[in-house]
Amino acid sequence: MVADKKNSGARTLPLLPLRELLVFPHTVVPLFVGREKSVRALDEAMAHNREIFLAAQKKQKTNDPTPDEIYEFGTIAQILQLLRLPDGTVKILVEGKKRGKIVRYVDTADILTVEVQEVLEPQGNAVENEALVRTVKSSFDTYCKLNKKVPPEMVFSISAIENESRLADTLVVQLSSFGPAPPPPPAPPPDPPAPPPPPAAPPDMVEPVRVLSPPSPGSPIPPATALPPAMPPAPP
Repeated sequence: MVADKKNSGARTLPLLPLRELLVFPHTVVPLFVGREKSVRALDEAMAHNREIFLAAQKKQKTNDPTPDEIYEFGTIAQILQLLRLPDGTVKILVEGKKRGKIVRYVDTADILTVEVQEVLEPQGNAVENEALVRTVKSSFDTYCKLNKKVPPEMVFSISAIENESRLADTLVVQLSSFGPAPPPPPAPPPDPPAPPPPPAAPPDMVEPVRVLSPPSPGSPIPPATALPPAMPPAPP
């Protein structure tokens, strides 16, 4: 079935449901195809302009998904290479081109064929987009310093991307392949609190000295205080 472009911008393309995988625009991904309907979809695409629509199915274990079991948003892709393996499986190399949305299903009998409407990328504010690109690149650079699995050429490739849409799609694929960055090393434990100061020594208990003022002239002299009798000496 030839891809059909209408005045509304929609086109009719063979559909390839995907399991356990998503293909984003601006990325090149290898796929292994073994289901009969999917192989016929590849043959249909190769017979014309090599364009095919890739959409994820909702349940991975479903072998023959119906339209209700396939997500409506996907990627319009181009088949770059196709190799038929001895076991009947077909290996292809596809490149995501643009986002698309399924408008309706044209055929579901021998091959899944859908009418697809291209999803335009939002433009946004140029100044804000430029600032966001710088922020994302800076965050990715920090991620690379924590995750040693990222090859240096990938860091250089990401730093050279200026288009915000292409940058987002590329980062999604790369981050999902490398996995999360390891957590930063734990902070050192805080210093133990300083011991309390020793208690202050009590002041010396010194009895205050009473200073007797001399008697004034003419005042009577108080009698002397009688001393206690001396103890007799101990017998030898």
